[in-house]
Amino acid sequence: MHAKSQQQLTVSGVVVDDQSEPLPGVTIQIKGTVQGTTTDVDGTYSITVPNDNAVLIFSFIGYLSQEITVGNRRVIDVVLQGATTELEEMVVVGYGQQKKESVVAALSTISAVGLRQTPASNLGIALAGRLPGLTVLQRSGVPGGEAMEFYIRGRSTVNGQEPLTLVDGVERDFHALDPREVEAITVLKDASATAVYGVRGANGVIIVTTRRGKAGKPVIDVTTEQSWQTPTRLPDMVSSYDYALLRNQVEAQNNRPPIYDDYSLERYRLGDNTVLYPVRDFVNEFIRDYSPMQRVNVNVSGGSEKMRYFTTVGYLYQEGIFKTEKFSDYDYDPKSKANRVNFRSNFDIELTEKLNMFLNVSGYMQKKNDPVVVPNNAGYLNDVNAYSIVIGSLLQTPSNYHNDITPDGEVLTNSLKGGNINNVPYGMLNRTGFRNTQTNQVTATLGVEQSLDFITEGLSAKVVASYDAFSSNQQVRQRTFQLYEAVTDPLAPDSVTYQPTGTQPNSTLSDAQYQTFNNLFNVDASINYARTFDKHDVTGMILLNRYMRVVNIELPYNYIGLVGRATYSYDRRYLGEVNFGYNGSEQFAPGHKMGFFPSFSLGWVLSEESFMSNTAHWLSFAKLRASYGQVGNDNMNGA
Repeated sequence: MHAKSQQQLTVSGVVVDDQSEPLPGVTIQIKGTVQGTTTDVDGTYSITVPNDNAVLIFSFIGYLSQEITVGNRRVIDVVLQGATTELEEMVVVGYGQQKKESVVAALSTISAVGLRQTPASNLGIALAGRLPGLTVLQRSGVPGGEAMEFYIRGRSTVNGQEPLTLVDGVERDFHALDPREVEAITVLKDASATAVYGVRGANGVIIVTTRRGKAGKPVIDVTTEQSWQTPTRLPDMVSSYDYALLRNQVEAQNNRPPIYDDYSLERYRLGDNTVLYPVRDFVNEFIRDYSPMQRVNVNVSGGSEKMRYFTTVGYLYQEGIFKTEKFSDYDYDPKSKANRVNFRSNFDIELTEKLNMFLNVSGYMQKKNDPVVVPNNAGYLNDVNAYSIVIGSLLQTPSNYHNDITPDGEVLTNSLKGGNINNVPYGMLNRTGFRNTQTNQVTATLGVEQSLDFITEGLSAKVVASYDAFSSNQQVRQRTFQLYEAVTDPLAPDSVTYQPTGTQPNSTLSDAQYQTFNNLFNVDASINYARTFDKHDVTGMILLNRYMRVVNIELPYNYIGLVGRATYSYDRRYLGEVNFGYNGSEQFAPGHKMGFFPSFSLGWVLSEESFMSNTAHWLSFAKLRASYGQVGNDNMNGA
């Protein structure tokens, strides 16, 4: 027994994919035995083998297995190759998937692996500059309210111009998704790709595919991120002394007496009496150099061939760029900040050999806090509108106009502001109260797919039903504040008095509540066909779609459509595809609700032709394609 144990050897190493990413959950087994192990979350493993002649089998779903003889090596690092080539892999298209090489529509796909390396609070921010043809605009940096806009190949229509966004095939907003619950993102660009969406496809389509479990031992992945955000560019403001000089020059050019005498100019230059002669830099005083953001994510995946699962929980905390302070009189904190919790569970279940089911349950809960900025005006409860006023005030208020507060804590302004006398940065950020916005969303999708091979090989039926519930509750605790102005005594130029100005008093906190509720129902029922006859590859689909969205207690918005697709490929060289969408929307008048939206496309894979064989060493794939299609738009400026 002692001699036998001395012969045993320990072999260790790392298993990665062809992109050098570690592969957790890879099975390593000694050939001819049941002895084995699996790689950990970093792709590392360690296994004891009986002798140098032992053969290790490395296997993982979706990758080609490898057999390696140990020999005299004690460290064996392995690179597993995907079981399918890049051209044979499946890509997401409208209402389905196709082989990448057979696609004749204009689309782009990106794996979410690269997006996870970007410390962005919003998935849309991470997409900027990563997909050709996709323009991403961020209208706001407010935590939890980034106000993202997307355009595919520019602005395509005169009505609502943003693309249709889908998550796992259902129309949903993806801004709040955690990057670590996403598998890939596909952008459909031309009419041949979006005709199946008919009246909703004119601006293109963005399809987000979430991650799913793979058969194998449970894999637990814990990630934590700490990052800091900073404004990309801030203006350099002129000093109080320079502003006073320039303002006097303007008055002189207009044949008016100077506003600032020599005594005042000297005070601004020396900065020796800032109570009466402020020396400020509003932009740097009210905007933070760095704002912290933390993200934590835990996901678990695994399962068997019969049932696979992927579950994730994520947490995000983010602070805004403005410097604020608590108001002790009413014990509130107006700091701009957001907390968000995401969750998702995706299940794939093989009920029988011919019947499969999947269930997706996801959602998020977000709580954000902001100053009111402009009290008693519902138009400024919008983040972009409110913070635009603050930014404008910081940029437009000269450095010598006023300080923040009097010795008694009252808010200061300057009558030279004219009609903007109330737009005081300190008051708007700290004395107007706070907005507390709670947003919740829960989504559920159930799908069943039945093989109909007993009718003909390659035929199947699929039904997918979805329900989404969204609610937003905003509590607004707001107040007005009295303004004061520092005034110099003409008989004592170094003394100051504070005189009330403006029309608003110091009020108590008042309360207002705003609620929004949305419900979405979606059902897709389809018959699908896919079969290969020697060199002929044929697919087809007929799908009926029913969609209903209810906003608060308004009448529901309804959409119904019939979708069809047929594709043909001969010898992986000559490709053809026909799509159509016959659908209708209640946005249009009676008699004009329905429309027919066809598309036709052809493709020729040049690189598969024999006369291109001499170019194989420098040209791996070449395809010519042409397409024509019609699409529509029922988005009447966001309605």
